[in-house]
Parts: sequence; C-alpha cells; structure tokens
Amino acid sequence: MNILLIDDDESCLKSLASILNLRNTCQTFTMPKKAIEMYKQSVFDVVITDFYMPDMNGIQVLQQLRSLNHDAKVVIMTGYLDPDTIISVMNNRAYALLGKPLIIDELMATLERIEQENRERERVMNEHANLVLEFAQLKIAFEELLDMLKNWASKKYNSPGKPP
Repeated sequence: MNILLIDDDESCLKSLASILNLRNTCQTFTMPKKAIEMYKQSVFDVVITDFYMPDMNGIQVLQQLRSLNHDAKVVIMTGYLDPDTIISVMNNRAYALLGKPLIIDELMATLERIEQENRERERVMNEHANLVLEFAQLKIAFEELLDMLKNWASKKYNSPGKPP
C-alpha cells in the first residue's frame, strides 16, 4: 500500500515509517500543508496523521483530504484520547482513531482491513467493467438479430406472388 504519514514529531514519524516500510511504501511529512500538497499529486491508499500538530490538527487534515477525495481513508493517532477528540474524529468520519503510543498490531489490523476493502472494491469495479462490456456485446448481438429478422420479414412478405 502507498501510505502518507504526517506527524510533527520527527522521531515518531521515522519509527513508524521504518516499521511500515517493511511491507508498504511510505512518504513522511512533519508539515501537514506539505503533505496535503503531496496528496494532490499522488495516489495514497491511506493517510495516517497525528491529531495535535502546530499548523493544523488531524481533523483539519482530514477535512482538506476529503475535499480532494471524498473516499479518502484517514487514520488519526493521538496521545490524548479525551471525549472531545473522540467525538470530533467520529463526527468527521475518520477511518480509525488510534492511541499513542501506537499498538503496532492494532495499526497493522487497521491497514489489513483497508487493504481488504481496496481489493474488494477493485474486484467489484472489475466485475462491473466486465458486465458493462458483456452488456454492450449483447446489445450489438440483439441489434444484429433484429436487423436479420427485419430483413427476413421484408424478403418474405415483399416477394412476388406472396401475400403481404
């Protein structure tokens, strides 16, 4: 998966990237605005962002990403799991909220769910494309059959000596 990581704590960012880079491709940013600019230029399967950062918080990052891609999957992590943060994250439809320090198994399970959902979405899109193609082929075959029937009927009933 292609993952965008955002955290103003560079050591946390490097640690997380070193773990995730074993199975994924990660791009890291300490500045949320620069990360959003990168998001505009690339395709990311998931964005993992810290909640509390100096320039903008995780909700603001989430909202900007959603304005670019309604289906953006954003995981927010925070060391402060207070009720207001939890409500704000849920109201803004973050994919997940993870506490810091991160439990790596929990993060990996979240990423596996996203990966499964992406595979399923791709399977459904491929199936849809195949059905569209099959429908187009059936439509052409139907139109050809209809033309053949019209020609047959025209010859049968417009032949000399045959009643209409």
